[in-house]
Amino acid sequence: MGNIINFIGIAEKGIAIVKEILTKSTAETISQTGNFNILIAIMLILAGILLVFGIGIFGTIFWIWMLVDCLRRKFKKSDDKVMWMIVIFFLHFIGAGIYYFLIKKT
Repeated sequence: MGNIINFIGIAEKGIAIVKEILTKSTAETISQTGNFNILIAIMLILAGILLVFGIGIFGTIFWIWMLVDCLRRKFKKSDDKVMWMIVIFFLHFIGAGIYYFLIKKT
């Protein structure tokens, strides 16, 4: 039970510091609290969130691009088109990557 109370206390201190950061200027908060590491952690979390969204947007655009390419491409067998559409559709970014390197690039 003591560990939970300690964790709650640490979380409350972190929330208080974040509130200070949001209400005061960054330089004031860092000089008063000395918690530069928390500011760095917040910045890294925000950068990670932006990175995940960027990869997701890129992956979706790439996926749509490969689906359109597959629809427009003339294959020797009509079954190949159906197979590649299924692969790209269900494997999303991985399927689009496989299609890109095996079919589009050649």
